[in-house]
Amino acid sequence: MKTFHKAAFLSFCLIPAGLLAQEASDAGGIQWGRVSIRPEASVLEAYDNRIFNETGGSDFYTETAAAVSFENLPARYDLAAQAGYGYRFYSENTELNDDFYNGKASVSSDQNPLKWGLSSDLEKTLNYNNHYDPATGQGPGSILTNQPNQRVVSRGHIAYEKQVTDKTAIEPGYGVLHYYQDFQGGGTAEWQEHDASIQIRYRNSAKTLLTAEGMYSLQVNDDENGYISTVTVGIENNMTDTLSWRASVGVAAADYEVSGSDQSGIASLRLRYQPNEAISAYVFGKNDYQPGYGGGTARRVYRAGYGADWRLASRVSIGGQVLHDYEQELGSGKATSYGGVRHFFTAQCGYDITRKLLLSLSGSFVNDEYEQNQTVVALNLGYRY
Repeated sequence: MKTFHKAAFLSFCLIPAGLLAQEASDAGGIQWGRVSIRPEASVLEAYDNRIFNETGGSDFYTETAAAVSFENLPARYDLAAQAGYGYRFYSENTELNDDFYNGKASVSSDQNPLKWGLSSDLEKTLNYNNHYDPATGQGPGSILTNQPNQRVVSRGHIAYEKQVTDKTAIEPGYGVLHYYQDFQGGGTAEWQEHDASIQIRYRNSAKTLLTAEGMYSLQVNDDENGYISTVTVGIENNMTDTLSWRASVGVAAADYEVSGSDQSGIASLRLRYQPNEAISAYVFGKNDYQPGYGGGTARRVYRAGYGADWRLASRVSIGGQVLHDYEQELGSGKATSYGGVRHFFTAQCGYDITRKLLLSLSGSFVNDEYEQNQTVVALNLGYRY
């Protein structure tokens, strides 16, 4: 994802993601040779009714942040890097003042027949990691805790596409992921994933692509190893110029050394609707397995979400996003309940003071395992060169 509107820099989409995506499509930024550079800055004032997880205290806080991103112009290899830093100042509970930051670098090539990519992402956040990008379908990743934490995720993948016929292609691939997260309140989460896969694609028509895929995944952490096998069939369809979707269904079998074995159906869905330049909407859902951490068991994870953006006028936009998260621990061959369901709601309204200066008002609501729900209301002023 080259467009830089990571949640860590902008305090979890307090500037509407849809507005930033629209800004990114213009001719802004600094062109230096074959590289586009874009600096950003923001100031935010917010009220949070739950600054402590256990006691539910409330306070006002101010955030200042700055960032820069760059990407190369279209070429055989795609290069991108991002870096952002910010600081949060509480009005009364100054001992909670803390910084947050993000740094990412990636290089990839999508030229047929060989496709590969490498990326590494360092992020410190003061809240949940629950960002979803409808343009790429990436995330949300592991939603582990809302306490301050630092996370490093490194990925690599390589695949080779072989065109068997005019309509049929076969693509074996390999991917590796290393996930590490350090929680400020104590404890860490760490695991590695190694995935070997093979996918068969059949172009049924100009608008429809059929897929069949098998994958074998090894998940490793300090406490146990797990093996997951999946077989899925799917369809990708661009129904119209305004509506596209992809879906898959299949079966999965998991076998963990400590957590035990489990079999289940798996499914995923991504849908995007954009009838015009002013309106866009998305829906997604997926279930999967996730390794345990800190002595905990492996999990079955279910996530679903939806959202929309609407530019009411040339300078005014509104938007909203919803995410539901549910996890089950595996134990002795059967699943047991883990912490119930988490719900995340966000809504925002933005006003373009100029093409580069944006004022936004947002509100977020979190219903999770803690007794008191969390509500945050924020006013943000952002500048994007």
